[in-house]
Amino acid sequence: MSSIFLFFSTFSLTYHYLFYGEDPLLIAIFYGHFSPLWFLIGPFTFFYVRSVLENNKSTFYWTDLLHSLPALIHLISFSKYYFIPFSQKLDFANHVIHNLNYIHNLNHFGYFYSQKFAFLIRPIHGFAYSAGTLIYFLKATKQNRSHQIQWILFFLISLSLISFYFIFLFLLAVESTNLQTTFNYLPIKILTEIYFLSIPVAILIKFPEILYGKHKFIRPKTEPKSDEFNLSFETDENKQIATEIVRFFEENKPFLNPDFEFHDLQKALDLSEEELKISMKYILKKKFTELRSEYRINYAKDLIKSGLTQTTSIDGIGTMAGFSNRANFYSTFKLLSGLTPSQYLQSLKAEKTKNN
Repeated sequence: MSSIFLFFSTFSLTYHYLFYGEDPLLIAIFYGHFSPLWFLIGPFTFFYVRSVLENNKSTFYWTDLLHSLPALIHLISFSKYYFIPFSQKLDFANHVIHNLNYIHNLNHFGYFYSQKFAFLIRPIHGFAYSAGTLIYFLKATKQNRSHQIQWILFFLISLSLISFYFIFLFLLAVESTNLQTTFNYLPIKILTEIYFLSIPVAILIKFPEILYGKHKFIRPKTEPKSDEFNLSFETDENKQIATEIVRFFEENKPFLNPDFEFHDLQKALDLSEEELKISMKYILKKKFTELRSEYRINYAKDLIKSGLTQTTSIDGIGTMAGFSNRANFYSTFKLLSGLTPSQYLQSLKAEKTKNN
């Protein structure tokens, strides 16, 4: 996913500087040099979706190399352009700034096809991959409507629309005798900006969990009971992770080890830092340190209730509960129960006397 956004960013910047920029240095840097990467957006999109369907197992097959052939062909076709002097590229950039139609003068750099053909084949290639991957994904998921499914559907549909839009745009460019007028046409400029902003804005507003990493894709065992989409972090995946955390605490009692830290929990459950933090924050509603302290104090209370104070000091009980020092034990106990350990013991004795 990071590679997709990186490749897409180079395309966006190249497009912006070439058609709307006025800095020859930036045009010379971006124009042409990154174009082979744009043929990898489609394949990487397919790899990303496939890895999600395979529970994030990023398996690589030798046949996957075939997906890189268009990028390799384009790299070879325009390799001559990479070796011309940079001063010549700056001169080209200055001509483009004054007359955008000058861009067609670079058609002679392609060994296999012209620059006009490259303009058109790139969005067609992207549309074929995004639309094909969308069909593949819909067949694999069918009625699954988890939040991650919504994200991938949005992502694939957006890429398909963007690619289709650029097919239309570059068809106009190929036939146009005045590229400056074509690309400065207000509706085209507005649509272009909307398309370039749609995915990052959607990630920040509607799909923020994408920024925290990948989550396991779980196929539903039964038919969904509701047609409503899950629009929060309270997904089945996160609830399952929260259940695993609680089970691990209760069955293994790792909190009794004074050195037990967050990375130990992460290693034991074989989950990413982001997955654990999201499940704790939005499902358990606690930080790791809060959860660990609660289990330690509850364990200490159970020891006190059991009558262990007849043979063991309260400080010793704090050590047995996983606290590394007396001060931390007493302050945490008071914070969570409203009483010091000694006051808690006295309250138990008073209650017992009252009942007798």
